[in-house]
Amino acid sequence: MFRSEDGRGPAYFISVIVSEIVLGILASLIVLWFSRLREFRADRGGAKLAGRTNMIAALERSRSTTSRCLNSSQRSVLRTEKAHTDCGG
Repeated sequence: MFRSEDGRGPAYFISVIVSEIVLGILASLIVLWFSRLREFRADRGGAKLAGRTNMIAALERSRSTTSRCLNSSQRSVLRTEKAHTDCGG
């Protein structure tokens, strides 16, 4: 009744769409894993080059700057220009 010329019905198309979504999510997770692995390796390399204490200080400064930018941008949508310039962007 709902079959196409090559014998495929709606269940085939639904299973293809679900499979594409699931495989797309899995592929994204793999890419995120490799990205995080690269980031950790870069941090380790930076710590070796700059020294552990300098790297820790730099990461703490980065965290405080990020939290300051997020807090200021969440205060008001009308202040986006000011938050953008305060955060170095």
